[in-house]
Amino acid sequence: MLGRWPKNADPGHSKPLSPVKWPVTDLLFAMRVSLPLLAALWATCSATSQQCTKETANVRKEWAALTPTERLDYIDALHCLADKLPIYDTGTYPGVRNRWDDFVATHINYTLNIHFNGLLLPWHRNFIHIWETALREECGYKGYQPYWDWPSNSLDLAGSPHFDGSPTSLSGDGAYDESAERDPTLPKGTGGGCVLSGPFQNHTVNMGPFYDAPANRFPDNAFAYNPHCLRRDLNTRVSAYCNSPDVTAALLAAPNITTFQTIIDKGLMGVHLNGPHGCAHASVGSVMGDLWAAVADPAFFLHHTNLDRMWAIWQEMDETTRRVALNGSSGIYNDPDMPEVTLDTPMLFGELDGVRYVREMMDPMGGGLCYRYE
Repeated sequence: MLGRWPKNADPGHSKPLSPVKWPVTDLLFAMRVSLPLLAALWATCSATSQQCTKETANVRKEWAALTPTERLDYIDALHCLADKLPIYDTGTYPGVRNRWDDFVATHINYTLNIHFNGLLLPWHRNFIHIWETALREECGYKGYQPYWDWPSNSLDLAGSPHFDGSPTSLSGDGAYDESAERDPTLPKGTGGGCVLSGPFQNHTVNMGPFYDAPANRFPDNAFAYNPHCLRRDLNTRVSAYCNSPDVTAALLAAPNITTFQTIIDKGLMGVHLNGPHGCAHASVGSVMGDLWAAVADPAFFLHHTNLDRMWAIWQEMDETTRRVALNGSSGIYNDPDMPEVTLDTPMLFGELDGVRYVREMMDPMGGGLCYRYE
């Protein structure tokens, strides 16, 4: 159901996977670069993990719970990243023009390994942490990554503090564009064109779109420079259907990780892309509905932080079992020809971070993370 998801995304025909063009192409090189840093930080991280308590943990809050000043601080930090020079080489990655684009390119690079499989949750947990750290250490942001509680505005996206187009929002809907490319299986949204209001109405997206890219093959010209406006196509009919309180309640009631992941992707009806993960992307639409480049929409990290929040709450219900519960392979749609995800599965993040292992991401209060949700 996810609007502008690859049209030929077929979970039954996702093989063979083409090799992903990693920003760090040599795993041994990545480990050689990162291991000294990891060794230097290990003692600090271990101490942080031991000292992390409910009282000392960083607190992530819902967007609507932030004060107007706190929202403006977050917005300013995003603009700061968009104004900073990238760490990726623009000669190698022409579409990477700023620090925000580093994150867009990294997500593009690993898309075939981090969606609809066992790495979706742990990989994005660290991805959010890297983003949050960049906002704080590079842009002076004093808060922590906020989240978007989907049911809170599933019946009125455009009227919510998230998307009402006010100066303290994530910007509003796009202009209505009848000719905008849309998923024919979805009801039409109310926009489709360039965002007209709010702090990101002049935000430039430099890579994509990849609406027609096959879901089992790395797109041609994945990092090409293609500047265009931030487009949105808000769709309350989608959010009301599969980001409702009933869906999140069912997600948290899942008896095991397999059911939890199935609801994330397929919702209550068991239909592919009808889950809250995909539907939240589709309900914002356009750039957010682009499987590869959705990171370019400011709503991306609030959405995935809420997905992480759901996982964290679910894990806390049975920590003995759920802190080690994993399911699926490391290929898109749980490709059976790809390795099964275990606690020792390495995860790459290009030049954003060193090699991380799944076990480091199984506890928000451990592994050097130390955060909780309010």
